Order: sequence, then structure tokens, then C-alpha cells
Amino acid sequence: MMYRTALKLPSLKKRFTIPMQCSLYSTKSYTLRSPNQTIEIPHASIPEFLFENCCKFPHKIAMECTVTGRKYTYEELRKKSINFSRAITQKLKLRKGEVVAIFLPNVPEFPIALLAILNAGLIATTLSPLSKSEEIRQHLSDSGSKAIITTCTLFSLANTYRSLLKIPVVTIKTTKDDTTPEGSINFLELTDTSFDKDKDIIVNSTDFAMIPYSSGSTGLPKGVLHTHYSLLANLIQINTPEVKVLETATVNYQDIVPAITTFAHYYGFHTTMLNALFTMSRLVTVQNFSPDTFIKVFDKHKPTVIYVVPTIIFFIINNEMIKQSHLASLRTTYSAAAPLSALDQERLSKKSGKNLLVMQGYGTSESGIISCNQICNPRLGSVGVPVSNTEIKIVQDQGAMSDDNSKSLIKGELLVRGPQLMCGYYKRPEETTKTLVDGWLKTGDIFYYEESKNLCVVDRIKDIIKVKGYQVAPAELEDVIRGYPNVERAAVIGIPHNTYGEVPRAYITLKPKTKVNIDELNQFVASKVSNYKKIQGGIVVVEDLPANLLGKTLRRSLKSEYLKSLERINS
Repeated sequence: MMYRTALKLPSLKKRFTIPMQCSLYSTKSYTLRSPNQTIEIPHASIPEFLFENCCKFPHKIAMECTVTGRKYTYEELRKKSINFSRAITQKLKLRKGEVVAIFLPNVPEFPIALLAILNAGLIATTLSPLSKSEEIRQHLSDSGSKAIITTCTLFSLANTYRSLLKIPVVTIKTTKDDTTPEGSINFLELTDTSFDKDKDIIVNSTDFAMIPYSSGSTGLPKGVLHTHYSLLANLIQINTPEVKVLETATVNYQDIVPAITTFAHYYGFHTTMLNALFTMSRLVTVQNFSPDTFIKVFDKHKPTVIYVVPTIIFFIINNEMIKQSHLASLRTTYSAAAPLSALDQERLSKKSGKNLLVMQGYGTSESGIISCNQICNPRLGSVGVPVSNTEIKIVQDQGAMSDDNSKSLIKGELLVRGPQLMCGYYKRPEETTKTLVDGWLKTGDIFYYEESKNLCVVDRIKDIIKVKGYQVAPAELEDVIRGYPNVERAAVIGIPHNTYGEVPRAYITLKPKTKVNIDELNQFVASKVSNYKKIQGGIVVVEDLPANLLGKTLRRSLKSEYLKSLERINS
């Protein structure tokens, strides 16, 4: 198949740092261009691009369910997606540009539904299967969804609000005992029925494709508008030779990829799901994560690559049920969504008993994947270098005090420019103009890089603790605390202090059946950090830490609870 003319971006081969005065800031900024090869991005829709791959190995398994074993080949993926896309427009009467909500757990039918929506010229928005009634109401209302695709089990939740909207609901049977709920449409009836070709629907690369919602780690979730072009660009960016994790299938080989991270988030539906289909890997869907399910997946399917978040890596490292033999088939582990320390990368490699490649990347719903480790030289503790066709800018805050005198370290807010960026926030022009400025996307994260040009995450700007004018990154203290015996997880927040402005306060969870001496832990931290970074706000042992659907710790929830407790004490 010949794609429409591809856009070739200007060469980004230069690897030096360019200090410059940014017109948007009074402070100094530094620009870094990707050292990876410049690539051409085809002007094709996502289905157009992936359906061609389906024809290469039509009989290879594309998706398989961990629980029931139901599976679909690449040929079935293509045919069912096309049938469903025609049913959406001809039977459900939806028109190009309208929004369809996917309210599904990680099931093998998810890719069929997604590609069908995109192939029909519609826009997909994804809801977490853990969403509560009010969250569903807010999401459907904000996105203006005209139909919902869900499971028979989740139908009652979806139906609560859709009845007010009078929009169709398509339900998927995920077990043999499921029955199609009254008032819904059977998914299989639409995927297994042939419809006439839609002659009038032409999907362009610049058409809107998806509206994932931001994780909500810094406030209410916002719709993030992506085109086919931005999604496809990012797929190709993470598959250049320098950073390619999944091997493209051959006649005799196919990577096995468990879908552990939720498809409701960019990392899950793009970097895991679409990436697996892009390379014609076998995607093993995991509906609900649990230790038993995790072990079952590894015992039965022998995964070669896993895309996870740090909390899953902590689980693998600390859980005694996970043995070295379970990890024997694993070639690469890729971590994103939150920083992973060099110590934890080393611990995972050690537990695997081999030279396991542990890679790390960085991205957001708004930006897609911005950077990742290079295969040949993954620097522990870093998120690597910018992916192809990408520029990043570090904007330094000249007013911030620091005890770091290293001249090779450049630290500040990360801005990014590249073809993978969102178009903007859905129906939020004011927030869009604050985040996208002159083509640069402001991530709201503090980064640093050294002469090696590897990027390292410091923390969210909003989470930085200011002690006596000095900036303290919670993530740094969390890594130190997690280095103490028996500590499993840690979260650090800043709390008010009459003299210093703020001081750090830590919350920790412990490994099963263990204890810690808080005074000794405090002394341990004090021996590792500068005086102003000491945990002067106390250390609290808790059973669990609040987290979003990706497992990222919600520090703002801890801080909110602490401030409420202060109000109760002072009232």
C-alpha cells in the first residue's frame, strides 16, 4: 500500500546543548535535540497502517485473554474491526467526528473496538473500568460521547447515565455465562456481520482520533486531543533501532506481551497495545492484576517483554511468590508513568538472575513518549534521550536555591516539541494556551541532564518542597527511604513550618510481617542527605498509599488529608 506523501522534518542530528534566552521566560533555557535518526511519518490513519501489518501474518495470534483463553488472529482483528466500523455508521447511525466511549477492562476485544471507531472516522475516548458512577457521568458529559462500548458486567454502571443521554450501548460477553443486557446491542452481532463498504468515509492523518483523559494526578482529568498523525508518529518514534524494545514478528518468532497497564491510559493503549500490534506481537490481556494472575501469565505464556509501572516492579522485587524461574523468558522490562531509581533497576536485574534489560521512558498523555533509554547504553536511573524528531528544552529557575554546584548538571522545567504532541485539551482553550506555547508543550515536570545528555526526572513542579528557600524533590527522598531495610513504598510531601516555610513529611508502607524503628530510619535518611532535606515533618507508617489508575502515588491526597487534620486540631 502506498501512503500519502510523508512529512520529513528538518535534520535533528546535532547533539550539543544550545543555551538560549527563551522569549517566554526571563530565565535561561537549554535546548537538546534527539541524537536518534530523523524519521519520516506516513500520512496514514492508524487502522490503515496497522491493517497492512495484519496481512503479513494473518494466522498469528494478535490478542488472547488470560482468564478465558479466547483469542483472535491478526486476520480476525482486521475483519472484525472493519465489520464493526461499518456497523457503527450504518446501524448505530454515528457520523464522522463524533465521540465513542470505550468503557472496558483489558480484554482482547478492546483493539477491535478501538480500530473500528478510528476506521469509521470517529473519535475514541477511554474510561477506566474502575470508574465510579460520578466519574463516568463527568467523562461522558465532558467528551460528548454518542455511544458506549462496555462489558455485560459493567453495563449497569454505564447504563445509569446513558439512559439520560439516550445513546446506544454495545456490550461484550467476557465469560460463557454472560447474557446481553436488555437495552444493549451484542458486540459479536456487529463484528460478525458483513456490511456494505462506506464509500463516503475518508479518514485523514490529520483527523482527530482519540481523547484519552489525563491521569488526574494534579487535578480533575482533562480530555487530551490526539490525531492519527500524532499517535502514528509516536509509534514510529519508539520503534527506531536505537530504542526499539519489541522485535517485529517473523515467520518463526513472535514477542509475547502481557497487557498489565490499563488500556484506559495512553501508556496502556499506545505504548503497550498499539505497539504490540505494530510489531505483530501476541498481546496477552490481563483484566485484573493480582499476584496469582501475574504468576499464571508468566507460567503459561512465557512473556518476553513487559510494559509496567514502578509499583509493579516493586511487587516483582519484594514478593516472595515471584521466583527467578518466573522471569526466565523475560528479555526486557520497560517502565514508565513514574520515576524508577537505579537501585530498583539493579534489584530487578538481580532477582531475574540474568542480564535483564530494564529500560525506562518518560511521557505524558499530552506529549506521548518523549524520551527513553537507548538499547545499546541504557543509563540506570535516567529516562534516556529524546526520541527521534523531538526537541526538549530545560528552562532554569534562576531564583531557586540549590546546594548542587555541579557545572555539568542543567536542571529546570521540561518543555518538548515534536510531531507526537496533542492538539490541545478538549473544549478547554484557556488551559491549552497555558500548556502549549509557541509550539512547545510545558510538562510541569522538573528534569536535569548532564553532559551525557541523558534526562533524569526530578519531580513535579507542584510537588517540590521549599525549605528555607531551597528546593527539595520528594522523589529523591523517597528513593533514599526505600533503600532502608523493610520499607516497601514511600511518599514524601511538604507540610507548613513556621520558621522554614515547609519541611518534608514521609509516609511509608512496610514489607509483609516486618517492622522498622522510626528513629533509626530518620537517622539513616539524615546520613544520606543535606541538612535542609531531613525529614523534619515526621515519618508515618500506613497500610497503603493513595494512587491513580496507573499506580502513581497521589501526594496531593496525602497533603490534603494532613491539612484537614491540622484544621480539625486548630478548630
